[in-house]
Amino acid sequence: MRAVYARNRSILRPVLLLVLVVLPLCLGAACTSTKWMQAPAPAWVQSARATHDVIAPRFRAYIDADVTLSVEERVDLHNLLADWNLNIQVSEQAIAELGAGQ
Repeated sequence: MRAVYARNRSILRPVLLLVLVVLPLCLGAACTSTKWMQAPAPAWVQSARATHDVIAPRFRAYIDADVTLSVEERVDLHNLLADWNLNIQVSEQAIAELGAGQ
């Protein structure tokens, strides 16, 4: 039994080293990059807006018409639609600001 425990301990040490030391260092290096702060591609935002404008009204109508949904579920789904729209608006604004700065 001790041999199994010792073998497992020897395997766990590199894994713990990876998780506790190397992984946070890599994540820290990735977070210092400014690439994640760049505006999304305009084509992506245009397609997201077009998709939202087609699907959101239909989904909103479904939410309002479905009698099996509780009040909390309705609120959550309406908030989901609002968050979706807000995400697109922020992306559109970032693209507009990036274009104005050039």
